Amino acid sequence: MKIRLLNILILLLTSKLVFSQSISNKEFRKSEWFISNKDSVFFKSDTLKFIKYSNPIKGFNNLYEESDYFDDTESIILKFTQKKYLNFYDKKFHLYSLSLEKWNLNKKDSILKISNKKENDLVFKIIKIKKILYKKGQKEFETTEMLVVKK
Repeated sequence: MKIRLLNILILLLTSKLVFSQSISNKEFRKSEWFISNKDSVFFKSDTLKFIKYSNPIKGFNNLYEESDYFDDTESIILKFTQKKYLNFYDKKFHLYSLSLEKWNLNKKDSILKISNKKENDLVFKIIKIKKILYKKGQKEFETTEMLVVKK
């Protein structure tokens, strides 16, 4: 029984280590993510799912297949740039408000911090990043989903 508990403990510790190493800045650099904001869930909920835009619609600039599939008409969009800045959009019926923020990823602790000059920083603990598949008609797409908890 002791050996079994020890094996489970080792498995849990190594899985945490492997997960922590798998998160990197390149996951965010030059990417756009959105979070559903229906009923202001972004501001009210402690646990959120970020969806990465990664399947552009051919012939249309800045339109993605994820928009149709996940219905992002009421969402918060985080557009990460290469130099540790991001654009923050509040998208409601295609009206945008924009502010420039800094971001930092602490790979050791899986903490994503978004700095804001006017308000408190937003700090998220990344719980899980996974690839997800979805179908739209005859097409099948892959994107990334990230589960976070506000700290």
